[in-house]
Amino acid sequence: MLCEECRKHQANVHVTQVLNGERTEKNLCEHCAQAMGELDLAGLGSGSFNINNLLAGIMSMEQGSLALKSRGLACATCGMDYRRFAEGGRLGCADCYQTFSRQLAPLLKRIHGTPTHQGKLPSRGALSVNRKRHLSRLKGELKAAVEQEHFERAAEIRDQIKRVEQGG
Repeated sequence: MLCEECRKHQANVHVTQVLNGERTEKNLCEHCAQAMGELDLAGLGSGSFNINNLLAGIMSMEQGSLALKSRGLACATCGMDYRRFAEGGRLGCADCYQTFSRQLAPLLKRIHGTPTHQGKLPSRGALSVNRKRHLSRLKGELKAAVEQEHFERAAEIRDQIKRVEQGG
């Protein structure tokens, strides 16, 4: 397919724009895309792309009271403060994760879709791991139901636990 702008070169950049609810699509060559400001190859090929810069950019988008409350917050172990973390996108040590947990949770949820590490399960043993996770979740629900004195719900959960433990 030829570039829709110059009609000389092969189009290898697809640009989709949505303005005021109206969608437009263009197929451009690299030269026309760069000339139109649709493609910035300067930072990609030079190796200047950095995941830390990406995280710092996402952190700079953070607004509101959380950022204000975090101003004086610093890690007791390494001294890293929240402002330096937000600028650089790197934590100072392992204890920073605990220190900045309130600030990291929304960031991780935005990036990964969940604030907790999910990981991957090996093909062998995945059923066993899933079963253990399910049992753990059910036992937590049982404890909460008993604490809230929802004894009928607790009995249902107890029965579910027995079925899972028996392999059913």
